[in-house]
Amino acid sequence: MKRGTKLLRAVGLTLALAALFVLACSDGEEETPGITPFEPNQPKLVLANVEMAFGNQDTDLLGACLASNFKFYFDINDIGEEANGYVIPESWSKANLLRATGNMFARTYATTLTASWKTMGSPGPGEKSYVAAGLPLRIVVMVDEVNGYALDDGTCDYEFGQGDGSAWHLTLWRDRSRECGCVGELTLGRLLAGYYL
Repeated sequence: MKRGTKLLRAVGLTLALAALFVLACSDGEEETPGITPFEPNQPKLVLANVEMAFGNQDTDLLGACLASNFKFYFDINDIGEEANGYVIPESWSKANLLRATGNMFARTYATTLTASWKTMGSPGPGEKSYVAAGLPLRIVVMVDEVNGYALDDGTCDYEFGQGDGSAWHLTLWRDRSRECGCVGELTLGRLLAGYYL
């Protein structure tokens, strides 16, 4: 009986020490390795952060890239069409886009977005807004390890604004994937709308 009690005490002490070790090594905050956003002091770096947000399925980072008055405009050929029971409107607000992407990130295995930010120019000195039109876009959404959707030849327009400080935000994102005749039925907007509900 004494031996069993000693064994239980030893196991209990070992578990308590292991728990203390884990607590001592953690500062209480969860860390996400590999996510170091760019300082958004140029429009192209905001778009780089949008790419990073999709690649890391990080809705908070995506939200930080968007202005409070942000608008996402669907391709004109998608308006009124249905995607998974959702009728596509003309545009979405910031909250609408974050709802759709949040659902997409939660329901899928992985996402990759390539928005061609490296080919963008830069605003002139003192300019507080910038437009990047007709940039190629590619998005891959994996629903599991082997199945997914890909839009290889999308096209989007972006508008950026700079507030009182040095930070830039995305103020407008327009999907033009079908409008420009680049792809078939799948567009960025249709893909996102499929996750809205």
